[in-house]
Amino acid sequence: MKNNFKGGMSSNLSAFDVAKKWKISPVEFIPILEKGTEHEMEHTDDKDIARRIALDHIVERLDYYDQLDKIEKMEKGGKTISQTPAPASDRVSGSKKNPKGSASDSQLAKSITFNDSLLKAIENKVKAHNEEYPSKKVTIPTAKAVVRRGMGAYSKSHRPFITGGAPNSRQAWGLARLNKFLLKKRGVKVKSAYIQDDDLL
Repeated sequence: MKNNFKGGMSSNLSAFDVAKKWKISPVEFIPILEKGTEHEMEHTDDKDIARRIALDHIVERLDYYDQLDKIEKMEKGGKTISQTPAPASDRVSGSKKNPKGSASDSQLAKSITFNDSLLKAIENKVKAHNEEYPSKKVTIPTAKAVVRRGMGAYSKSHRPFITGGAPNSRQAWGLARLNKFLLKKRGVKVKSAYIQDDDLL
């Protein structure tokens, strides 16, 4: 139950630490954390990242996911709160560096630019995948396209009431999508709804 990720509200806290903060036993806390993790698995197939996001929210409010359930049951214009678009400030469609459509295929994705840290993270994931699965290699441009699409998905649909801090960020969504893509490339079963990047396989 140790939190191995850095950054965010729970960066230096284990699940036991958070339980202690709220003065409840680990036995009582585990179902709360599991519920939060399940909620966050809607956005990533990486359970460690989902657990970290959940801890970040629970450390601020113990009943965060109970309240989230109530909010999501509320109707707003025919849609639940979780189906509403991201705030206008987060709705980014293309940029001067990476214009709209730059992630439409691997060829165009060659021109996509990211900051050095994000590019390095992508390169490391691709290198590790290609070394382990040489018959199912993925190119850097393809990976860049997937990440860019994931970042676009964040812009369109991340929950507007979840606020800042990694790993709930545009870059984290992009890398989570790449993780899912690499799993599918390997032949690992992923959520059936994930077909958005099948054209890049």
